[in-house]
Amino acid sequence: MPSSIYNIDSSTESIDTGFENSHSIVIEENDETSSLKSLISHQELIEVNHPLDKENPLNAVIKFHLDGEGHSSLTRELRKQTGLFAVAICGVIFYYVPSKAYAESICADPAYKAIPCDFLLINHIAGTMLVAGGVLISATNAFFDQKNAESIPVKLERYLQYPYTPAQKLAENTVTYLGSFVASIPFIIITVVDPIPGLPKLIVTSQAFMVGVTNTLLHLLPFKLVLKNPLYRLPFLPIEFIIKTIANARLSKEEKQEKTLQQSVNLGYQLIKHRLIAHLDQAQRLLSIYGFKFKGCHYDNEVARYIQENQASESSLQLLTQLLDRLHAMSPNRPIPASGRINNFFRKMVYIPGASWVILACAGFWGGTINEMIELTGNPVSGAIVATPSVYCLGVLLAFFGGNALQNSYDYLTAWKDDTVKIALSFKPYPKTAVLLIMISMYLSAFSYSAGAQLINDNFKGELEIFRDCLLELAKSGLIFLGFTAMVDFFKNVLIKFAQYAGTEDAQTAAKLFAAFNQMQNSIQLMKPDLLLESLANATEDQLKSLLAIQDNNDLQDFCVSLMQLAEHLKNQLFKEFEVIDNVTRNEVLIKLENDLKNDYAYKINTIEVLLSYFDSKPELTINLSLNWQRICQEYKSICKIIEKLDKLSLKLVKDHQLDTYSRYSINNDDSMAGPSSGFSEVTPLILPRRSPSYAHFWRPRYGTEEVRASLSPLPTFSNSNQMGV
Repeated sequence: MPSSIYNIDSSTESIDTGFENSHSIVIEENDETSSLKSLISHQELIEVNHPLDKENPLNAVIKFHLDGEGHSSLTRELRKQTGLFAVAICGVIFYYVPSKAYAESICADPAYKAIPCDFLLINHIAGTMLVAGGVLISATNAFFDQKNAESIPVKLERYLQYPYTPAQKLAENTVTYLGSFVASIPFIIITVVDPIPGLPKLIVTSQAFMVGVTNTLLHLLPFKLVLKNPLYRLPFLPIEFIIKTIANARLSKEEKQEKTLQQSVNLGYQLIKHRLIAHLDQAQRLLSIYGFKFKGCHYDNEVARYIQENQASESSLQLLTQLLDRLHAMSPNRPIPASGRINNFFRKMVYIPGASWVILACAGFWGGTINEMIELTGNPVSGAIVATPSVYCLGVLLAFFGGNALQNSYDYLTAWKDDTVKIALSFKPYPKTAVLLIMISMYLSAFSYSAGAQLINDNFKGELEIFRDCLLELAKSGLIFLGFTAMVDFFKNVLIKFAQYAGTEDAQTAAKLFAAFNQMQNSIQLMKPDLLLESLANATEDQLKSLLAIQDNNDLQDFCVSLMQLAEHLKNQLFKEFEVIDNVTRNEVLIKLENDLKNDYAYKINTIEVLLSYFDSKPELTINLSLNWQRICQEYKSICKIIEKLDKLSLKLVKDHQLDTYSRYSINNDDSMAGPSSGFSEVTPLILPRRSPSYAHFWRPRYGTEEVRASLSPLPTFSNSNQMGV
């Protein structure tokens, strides 16, 4: 049989890395491989099989949101908010009775005889009901905002994917909506048993219906929080641990290894997404602080003018990177320094007292629910069981509002040091309206504690009376704090949504951009990993630096090490796909490609391209492979490209560092011919030397022997990436 040697990669040195390519692909040409030459020299097959290469997926996602296609119409938003306001007002009528009773008790107090009784009645009733309605609307809007964040627009269906299967999503929705209705049943019963005196039965029945609808909406957010955040389901974590332990024990050794490997890969995806999302979140902060320049009684929007001047950018991705750079340029400290560990520790710790404060301040509400159910059932155990869903959901909701409110207050006092006027973006376009709304919030919240205080007086009697005075003080302070922060958040949300449709053109531009940053964060979280990696691989070095918020060479090295780990895990997944090919179809060419890929330490993509072309020419082999083998190949190829571009970026950063050092050295020494005191030799290279211990630690072959395959374990963990959440 005639045969010859065909060198796929004749280069002896990889570009910009300095690595020797000692493992060039060498394939013996025989009858089975004679057609491989044409596949290697022509890459059209790869382009045909990947039509999305011609359109950058990340650019399409960014363009969708920058063009404002993700915004809802003004009419739809008005209908939604008006409907929620009507339902909220009808639902909080339940607080009329305790608020009136508390106001009347104050009127009977000689210390308040100088104040007209009607004044106290009107303010306590209106303050309690309006603030409670604001809390309800804020909670419901937060729930629907999360739902919208999880939805995938039709135009982005090819780029985004939901992390759960349709069955899992159906189960989540069933638990959320059905559980929320069950949690509202005790409040419906209380409304029917203890209606407002003097009302006709028809109105009492309608009131019970509205209370049911209102509390069902109110409890949607708590169920969403419980399902998404382990913090809010602490009582159930031991049960979850037992179930997961049993499920893991039933897995085979290979299934455990595969699961561990997939978790490591997912962690790598999340790390890349987190850097993008965190940078967009920081851009929102920069926009809020420096987007508007305060001039007299109004704000001048510099960002809006910049967007109008750069609308002719080649792509939306380029416009976004230019905008991010511009926002950073506005900051006196570029980039904004990250919070220290001590500050982050205290920020997390203030969540606990904030949540506890508000939960205890509302003791009358959950205490009254328990007492009402005990009286109705005549049995403490039965009453507590019936009241548990409502009390638990109420506790989650109060912890959410209280903890986040105190965290926001902590951030306001400790962070945001560079802004002389600490005003949220939604308030800046309307300074006079903002001041008026803040004053209204302060006034209403001052009377918002009456229902909670009266319910404490009614339900903490007998043996529980010793807690009454302390709980009353907590109610007066905690409910005022909760009411004020909730009302301010309510007005902020209303103004930022209203600013997208009305007001000056600059205000609309800033509000739409602020919303677009939010929507882009949600879409990037749902973006398919292979398409996201492909988009980043096709970006320029400067775009990567801007999008990934790469600050310096050290930050670049840390991130690149994580990418190397991800590439190693993807390669291991690819080898797992090779293992399913039987010995009959495992011909000599395939063995050579597999071995060369195992020994390809320099992450050159020639091997993976030849592998893709080979499988395209051998469709019978793909029958024995899972459907995701090609996806893994493309992701590995994209990671290799990103690492190569980051290597080039590293050289640029080193040169910039040298020039900056040279300039400062020359100025300080008044010698234009003097050289820098430090150069390339003092800057750690991005790609580690091949024979260094660190290099061997990250690049050791993982599938050399059966023992190695049996002892599969993830490489050292990635850099810490905080998940976005409450």
